[in-house]
Amino acid sequence: MTVAKLSSNLLARKGRAVPSISRVGSVVPYGALKSVGKLPAGGKSGAKRVRKSLLLDVSVHARLRLLAARHGVSQQSLMEQGVQKLLDEAVQAEVCICQGVASED
Repeated sequence: MTVAKLSSNLLARKGRAVPSISRVGSVVPYGALKSVGKLPAGGKSGAKRVRKSLLLDVSVHARLRLLAARHGVSQQSLMEQGVQKLLDEAVQAEVCICQGVASED
């Protein structure tokens, strides 16, 4: 077995590291990963946050990672958008009273 030699060509400046090839074999451009979503789905930077856990199938997790990389957003923002869409649809269909529910303090 041969050991790979390390050189300065393998290093990237802080904040400039990007994957060279995505899992599907195509090159991911730097600009696609540059703007990672940092705000909550509501867009309020000072919004109070609550931690939730979510277990996903391995295949769903891989698809979520690829979608996030393709659109240059975080997986967190995609999941928040999905939950928000689900809640909005439930309110419109009048199957949920979740519109305007105050947070518990």
